[in-house]
Amino acid sequence: MCVDIGYKSMLGPDGLPKLIPGIKIDRSLANNDVSIPHKQAHAKPACVVVLSSDGGALADKLSWGFVADFMLNNPEQQKKYFNQLFNARAEKIVDNSSMWSPYITHRCLLVASGIYEHQRVSYSSKKIPHYISFNNGDPLLIPSLYNPKTRSFALITRAANELFKEIHNAGPNKHRMPLLLPYKLAASWINQNLTSADIKDFLNYELDSALLSHHTVYSLRSSSPRPDGKPADTFFNWAISREDQDQLSLF
Repeated sequence: MCVDIGYKSMLGPDGLPKLIPGIKIDRSLANNDVSIPHKQAHAKPACVVVLSSDGGALADKLSWGFVADFMLNNPEQQKKYFNQLFNARAEKIVDNSSMWSPYITHRCLLVASGIYEHQRVSYSSKKIPHYISFNNGDPLLIPSLYNPKTRSFALITRAANELFKEIHNAGPNKHRMPLLLPYKLAASWINQNLTSADIKDFLNYELDSALLSHHTVYSLRSSSPRPDGKPADTFFNWAISREDQDQLSLF
C-alpha cells in the first residue's frame, strides 16, 4: 500500500503552470501552498490534485482516503473502510463489479514530489524507508480516482517495476507501486474523452525504472526526531553507528 508522499510547493509560476499550460489555480490556494516533506495518508491530509474543468485543468485540494457513496450516512461502513481506501488497484478499476467502476469518469492527478516506500533488509529488524522520485526533478502526477460528493480520492497502484520490486519487497502488498507516468502522458489522464481502451492502456503502463532515482531516509514511523535535523525526504545513512547519529544531533 502506498501511503506516504512528499510535496513541495508547486502552484507558483514555475510549478504546475509550466507543466500544464492553462491550468486554473485559485489565488487563495496558491497563497496557502506550502511544502510538506512527508504526508501520510492515515492522517487523511488535504492534498493538491489536478482535475478536469471545462475542457482544461484545475488545481484543487481533496482528502486522501476514498469515501464511497455507500459509506455515506453509514458509520459502520465508514469505520470498516476507514484505513483501507487510500489506494485503488488498477486491476480492479476495469472490473465492472468492483466498487471503483462507478468512479472511472472521476479521474484526477495527485501532485507529489516523491514517494516513500519501505524495504526489508538483512542488516536491520526494521524496514528501511526510501524516497523515490523522477531523476530529472519533475513532480509526480499520480493517476487517481475521486468522489465529487465526498471530495476524497485514492491513488492508483499497479504491479511494480524492477526498482519498486527491489524496494517494496515485503508485506501483504509487496511488489506494488503507484501508477507513475511521465508528466506529459499523465496530464492526459484527466481528458474526459478517454475511451475504455485508452484507460486500460494507462493502467497497463509500466514506467521504466531508469527514469527514477531513490535514496534511504530516516524512519517515517519513529516518535524520535531525526538525529541530523534534516527534512524527511533527504538522504539518511543507515550504515553509520547509533553513537554517530547521536553526535549529529548536537549540530
